Amino acid sequence: MAYALKPDDFASRKVIVKNLSPITKQEDIIIHFQRRGNGGGEVDSVHMLNERAAVVTFEESTVAESVLKRQHEIHGSLVTVELYRPLPDQVFGRVSGRIDPNTLNASNHSMKTILQQIQDETKVVWYLRST
Repeated sequence: MAYALKPDDFASRKVIVKNLSPITKQEDIIIHFQRRGNGGGEVDSVHMLNERAAVVTFEESTVAESVLKRQHEIHGSLVTVELYRPLPDQVFGRVSGRIDPNTLNASNHSMKTILQQIQDETKVVWYLRST
């Protein structure tokens, strides 16, 4: 029998581990969180975000809940473990830029028309500001 996972089920199996030692490798994280003594269990995957943080996905959400209740030390660093909450589809909260119509040989009216067309196609909101 196949089970369909809801997006929330998948997210509840993930934790983010922060404050990792720069020498910590993916394998070290897997070994640490597979140990029952650390509240761990079967690790599905580890995704290194950078040298100081990683997202760990467990095969079961109960393991994620268990590791959240404990303190963890890996390679001498007391790490922070939190439930992983992925960001919404939005990549940037706010981006600004300046477009000079003279560089593009375009009138202000043409620029407004172009920006409106881009907004309609991408759903990115533009704010026009005079300099």
